[in-house]
Amino acid sequence: MDDVFLDGLKRDWRSDTADIAHLRKWVARRKARLRAAPWGNLASVLLMGGLFLGFALAAFDRRDPVTALGAFAYLVALVAVSVGFVKSLRNRFVDSQETPLDFLRLHRRLIAAARRSLWGARCAAIILIALCAAVWLMAAAGYARPGLAAFQSATWGAAAILTWAWQIWRRRGLDDEADACDRMIAACEEADREKA
Repeated sequence: MDDVFLDGLKRDWRSDTADIAHLRKWVARRKARLRAAPWGNLASVLLMGGLFLGFALAAFDRRDPVTALGAFAYLVALVAVSVGFVKSLRNRFVDSQETPLDFLRLHRRLIAAARRSLWGARCAAIILIALCAAVWLMAAAGYARPGLAAFQSATWGAAAILTWAWQIWRRRGLDDEADACDRMIAACEEADREKA
């Protein structure tokens, strides 16, 4: 969003000929993502549940503490994605409004919902880093083979770094979008006060 766009929005708002088509498109895209989010989260729940079950059975069968640690991690991840699933069900019900200011406020609420959903990615990255440390401690104590510890920690560490980097990138994009939305809301409210 640049000042030219904001100036155009101010002029449109003051002239009572506001074209809200672009705002409708903006909000429709975000709403479509929120409506689709539960399906992605449900797939994550099923995947984490399957991985937990597989690792738990393998750990029980082999009596391997590293595999048991992996099962525990998938159990924690299963809880986190289940909470995300429930939140995504709640976030998909949003109202539609007709004025540009109403659309901007709605879009701002949708941005806030998207920001809140990033906590799961942060939790997952922290869990993976804790698992890396735990598997190395197990190897140092003689409960895990160093080669397996190196492989598992490299895999989990890479996944943690990628997950953390993605959530930072996504958060920055949402922050920029929220700032632009806040500026437009303030400009519309100011223009509305000037009209009154």
